[in-house]
Amino acid sequence: MGVFEVVKKSQIFVSMLMVQLFTTGMQLLSKVILGEGTFIFALLTYRHVVAALSISPFAFFFERGHSKKLTWSLFFWLFLSALTGMTGAMGLYYYGLRDTTATYAIVFLNLVPIFTFIFSSIAR
Repeated sequence: MGVFEVVKKSQIFVSMLMVQLFTTGMQLLSKVILGEGTFIFALLTYRHVVAALSISPFAFFFERGHSKKLTWSLFFWLFLSALTGMTGAMGLYYYGLRDTTATYAIVFLNLVPIFTFIFSSIAR
């Protein structure tokens, strides 16, 4: 078995390890920033702006030509779902992280898909 085969077989493991490392780093950095007294919604805004700037080039490149499927109505509902689902759940997460331990805050982080699903079900 050569090096190429070992690298190819370990891609999934390394990818999951990297996701966990980035998540842990972000939680630690967020805890430090919130401990300094940063306003939670300012941190949410910075996080979403950095995420949008990081993902936008990939979305423009890989999704070009598919923009005809996006209508203003669909864009509005996607925006509303993202605003309430992600901002609400991440706001709860940051309040939990600021006021309690990181272990308790993880419970709030796991509410993101639940909160988004419930709102999406209500809004259809």
